[in-house]
Amino acid sequence: KSVGVGGHFQSSALGFLARTWGAGMDLVVSFRIAKADGSIEEVTREANPALYWAVLGSSPGSWGVVLDFTFDTITNDEVPNSMFGVHSWLYSREQFEHIANAFMDVMAKEEVARDLIIFLAVNPAPGAPASGDFRHLITMMWLWTGIDGPLTPELREQYVEPFLSRVPALPNSFSSPLPISDIAYLFQYDFDNRPFRYQVHSMSTDNYPDSKFVSLVADEIDFRLKIPGMYSSIQFQPLGGNGAGSQLNRNVGKNSFPWRNLKLHIDDWVFFKDDAQSDLAKRRIDYLRLKTKKYWRNNGVSPDSSWMTTDTATADELDLTKEWKNYFPTRQWFRDLQAIKVMVDPNNLFSTNMTIPLPNSANSNVLDIKNLGGQGKR
Repeated sequence: KSVGVGGHFQSSALGFLARTWGAGMDLVVSFRIAKADGSIEEVTREANPALYWAVLGSSPGSWGVVLDFTFDTITNDEVPNSMFGVHSWLYSREQFEHIANAFMDVMAKEEVARDLIIFLAVNPAPGAPASGDFRHLITMMWLWTGIDGPLTPELREQYVEPFLSRVPALPNSFSSPLPISDIAYLFQYDFDNRPFRYQVHSMSTDNYPDSKFVSLVADEIDFRLKIPGMYSSIQFQPLGGNGAGSQLNRNVGKNSFPWRNLKLHIDDWVFFKDDAQSDLAKRRIDYLRLKTKKYWRNNGVSPDSSWMTTDTATADELDLTKEWKNYFPTRQWFRDLQAIKVMVDPNNLFSTNMTIPLPNSANSNVLDIKNLGGQGKR
């Protein structure tokens, strides 16, 4: 509940619908920003392409204070083929490996990279641990947006039924055609875990991992299930696809968001009530992170800890100015951002240890508006 709209839509606004429509920031038509010189400017891709590109996707807070956004919207009439389904099973290692391996296979398929979105989680039923029920469920929520066509019986047989074929789902499972506006609410996950506290780590991959990865995750789940008073929520959210990819992958150049090659995002939460278990929860997350490192390091070029980790730091605790260039795919990308920083905030008024720094010397980089970051056409 502490995520602010201003920073969220500057950093990515990734969500369940990214495969179909891209990141939330990709739907920003314009925004108003208060700049270092005191002026307020309405920024669009057409009127100020450099600032529009930089603000959306690089480093929130580097450029000024964003006052509001104007978005493109999606109406039910534009998505006439939408369907939604929820299926759950009591956790067993065999069923988890079956579902997770099917998930990795199906989400990688180019044919459904924009139409099919599956959210997979292993955790207790919402609220159950508070009453002493620590049984874990495997929950699969899926959405067919159908922007490339309806879910035909043949497509359902190929891409949905493999999840349902091994063990019957629990009685509360269902699937049905629904308006996309209703599905957006149903896709919100009830995540009230009071009175438990948590440790959390997020991993992002540029691939859909193999069965060895699934086995490593299953090993860790089985280990954690033996720890009294503790439970997990491991969540798999697909973002990209192979071939031409999802819309998130295809929106290269819309803004400066650097990781357009993302395929999969994984959240690993460990909950505990006794503060004495906090360090144990952190160690379990660290262990899984290290065991699976080769899968989520984005071909070894991203920082050692991707995004949120159990050691998440704030701007007051960590100086990223020397590391920033490692967050962007090319050096030109970073140099272009620094050149724009010089243009809009030459005295570095908007500055923390996590904002884009001014160059050490005069930046002679000449901005090519048609090729910002070396991404080509926008």
